[in-house]
Amino acid sequence: SAGTDPRVFEPGFDITAERKPHFGFGGGAHHCLGHFVARSDMGEALPLLARRLRDPHELPGATWLPDSGNTGPITLPIGFTPAP
Repeated sequence: SAGTDPRVFEPGFDITAERKPHFGFGGGAHHCLGHFVARSDMGEALPLLARRLRDPHELPGATWLPDSGNTGPITLPIGFTPAP
C-alpha cells in the first residue's frame, strides 16, 4: 500500500501527511547491519547501469499480478542495447 492503506491511514491523498519511515531495512534492535553497504552499492551501481544500458525496452513474456489493487509484474523481461 506504500503508506496509503485505508485500514491504517486516513483515506485520500494528502501531500502534507507525515508518515512513519519505512522499514525496508528493519528498525530498532533489528535494523540491518549492512544497510550502509547496500545503500552505497546501489549509489554506485544504479548510475553505472543507467549509463551502460541504453534503449531499455520491454520484451515479450511479462506476467502480472492480478488486478486486486496491488498490481505489478511478476516477471518483466527487459532488453537493452549495451553502451560501447
